[in-house]
Amino acid sequence: MKSVRSLNQKGGGPKLIGGQPAKSTDWPASFVSDAEIGSCTATLIGPKALLLAAHCVGNGQQAQIKVEGKSFSGTCTHAPEWKDDPSADYALCQMSEPIAEIVFETVNIDANRLKNGQSILLSGYGCVQAAAPGQTQGTGGNDGVFRIGEAKVAALPGDSGNEPNTILTRDAAMVCQGDSGGGSYLILTSRRLLLAVNSRVWFEKGESYLSSVSSIDGLAFILNWIKANKEKVCGINLKGPSCR
Repeated sequence: MKSVRSLNQKGGGPKLIGGQPAKSTDWPASFVSDAEIGSCTATLIGPKALLLAAHCVGNGQQAQIKVEGKSFSGTCTHAPEWKDDPSADYALCQMSEPIAEIVFETVNIDANRLKNGQSILLSGYGCVQAAAPGQTQGTGGNDGVFRIGEAKVAALPGDSGNEPNTILTRDAAMVCQGDSGGGSYLILTSRRLLLAVNSRVWFEKGESYLSSVSSIDGLAFILNWIKANKEKVCGINLKGPSCR
């Protein structure tokens, strides 16, 4: 995976579906892949903690990122619930050595921060067109651009009819292939918080399904991973200038 910072995007310009190209320097902890088997996005949330979607990487497999020309690899672990619950679409990779001189994204651990009807920021490296009639996948293809876009929350984890770990958005901005594994964010006055991992989309309904990091399963997975690997994650056991 290559760093979003290496894309040298200036931001602005034409339209993630319903979104716009991001300014690369605003996203130093985000990484994107354009492998032939499919694209995914991932986020550093600590010096050795890479967060992405479980469906982007095999349990126990390696992920590799490149920072300023140097490669880092790490072994990835799935959330145990994912095999039975698609809303628990989490994987964390323990990188072989700490990544320095990057401001990591901060994980939101307070589920009460988010309310129905709020706008959140989606991010990712996916396609730019919705599916054609009768298709289930976007037709725009990956054009090598990391995008952001705002979408309104339609349901929270545990709401009636909603999945236990899913933040559901319904809006013109949607996630897409390549956005999988990327972060969705709550924008505060002076900072942003990582709310969820991009998981799935239903184009015809304009719905994105985001696996919340503060749901019961999401937070438990991250806490257990921290304990098992003795690692640091921003927003949980790491604070300071290295955390956004």
